[in-house]
Amino acid sequence: MNRRFVLRYRGSGRAPSGEVARIEATLHVLDRAPRMLLVEGSGAGISRVLAGLPRWVAAEEATVPVPSTVPPVRRPA
Repeated sequence: MNRRFVLRYRGSGRAPSGEVARIEATLHVLDRAPRMLLVEGSGAGISRVLAGLPRWVAAEEATVPVPSTVPPVRRPA
């Protein structure tokens, strides 16, 4: 089952284009920023790609539900 991961470049400056191209050739990139990529794939596949890229780290995407802002209805006692 494919999951979503955030890949972050830990080096200085922008992520090297050659390393980004290597990631793009192997994984499905959903979104990008100068130092981060949102990718979809298996955990094992991401580990294989990042094994040769020591300046990159991966974390599984986490979502946090937005709490309701509607106040609860109070019943008279």
